[in-house]
Amino acid sequence: MINENIKIVRKKELLSSRMDNEIVMMHPESGKYFALNPVASRIWELLEEPHTINELVEKLLREFDVTEETCTNEVSVFIEEITEKKLIDIS
Repeated sequence: MINENIKIVRKKELLSSRMDNEIVMMHPESGKYFALNPVASRIWELLEEPHTINELVEKLLREFDVTEETCTNEVSVFIEEITEKKLIDIS
C-alpha cells in the first residue's frame, strides 16, 4: 500500500479522452486500453497535478455522497491498481 503522504501524479505519456462520464486511456508502451468509471475518472483528472491519497479523499468527499471510510478504501484500491499497471509516478 502506498503511504498516504506520498505524492502521486499520472504519467504524462498516457493518452486519454473523455467519453460521457468516463475516461478511456491508452498506455503507449504496452498498447493497452483502460476505461475508468465516473469516480475513477475524477481521480484521474485530479492526478494531473501531484496529490496524496489524503488530498484526493478530501476533494472527493466534497464532490460525492460517500463516507470517509468508503472513499479512503476505494481511492486506495484504485491507486494500487493503477500503480500495478504503471500508470502513475510516485514522488
